[in-house]
Amino acid sequence: MEGYYKTIEIDNFEGEIKLKERSFRNLHRYEILIKVICTTINPVDLMFMKGDYGDTKPTIFPVIPGIEGSGEIIKVGDDIDKNYVGKRVGIFVDYSHPGTCEGLWAQYIYTSLSNVMIFDKQLPFEKICFIMNPLTAIGMVDNCLKKKVFGVLLTGASSTVGRMFIRLCERYEIQLVNLVKYDQSELKLKQMSAQNIIKFSDENWEKQCIKMCTLAKVQLCYDCVGGDITSKVFDLMPDGCTMYHFGNLTEKEISNIDSRELIFKDKILCGWWLYRWLQSLGETEIKYWWGFVKDEIQSRSNLFETQISKEFKLEDIKQAIEYYKTYS
Repeated sequence: MEGYYKTIEIDNFEGEIKLKERSFRNLHRYEILIKVICTTINPVDLMFMKGDYGDTKPTIFPVIPGIEGSGEIIKVGDDIDKNYVGKRVGIFVDYSHPGTCEGLWAQYIYTSLSNVMIFDKQLPFEKICFIMNPLTAIGMVDNCLKKKVFGVLLTGASSTVGRMFIRLCERYEIQLVNLVKYDQSELKLKQMSAQNIIKFSDENWEKQCIKMCTLAKVQLCYDCVGGDITSKVFDLMPDGCTMYHFGNLTEKEISNIDSRELIFKDKILCGWWLYRWLQSLGETEIKYWWGFVKDEIQSRSNLFETQISKEFKLEDIKQAIEYYKTYS
């Protein structure tokens, strides 16, 4: 292809985002070229642009952010079946690697078949552009199943990942205690028939949490809030419980962890990361869970339903980010 395509780029971490252009190039042997139709703004994208995401980071700038999206394959490299051309795909980018990074905040992306989910049906592009959150929720459930845990305490329960996790737990008969902050968050969960909902703003929420955790036989906690809430919830967890910290919505450090909870009550605080879970899977497991997400999306079930708040043009990325920060 000849000519240019538009991109959003940064020249360094925490640098200004700029609307740029790149020239089309020849495909490498196992590459595919995708016309990007939809992309998203994810908390991971904002962390990435600050240089705060991953154990390894891109070292060659400029880079194009954008961790997930959807589009149509328009060209394939040598040794790739030409029948892939015209297929609609969901796309997932690996931010955690050295070199440069070509993400989805662009009109086109060069990538490989291993980074796309190919759909057999002509589903709307906005329905297939969300891959990271479904995989995260599935990874959390897979962790529970492997550890034979069927009682879980969940913070940030009304988040997109939280709601997906709640639906999955219902399917796999995992008992949940759901912690939320706002009245509207509580309403969201009640509308989907979630049980054991606790609001941080309630006067006696700590006592409720201890009681519900006991009744649900909680052995594990997934936390995505951060800050003082995380340390408080850690104190309230049952003895012997493990907290997996997988996100930081407050962008605040976890502090005031009482060492006595670790030493005498046998509690564990550790991280959980999607990429590390994916790397831990065997080929059969990856194929199974990847197919699970694909089949659920193609069946048009509500398991991985995601509400789109507002749509923006690529050129309006700065306004989109500001809107996202306000909305979230």
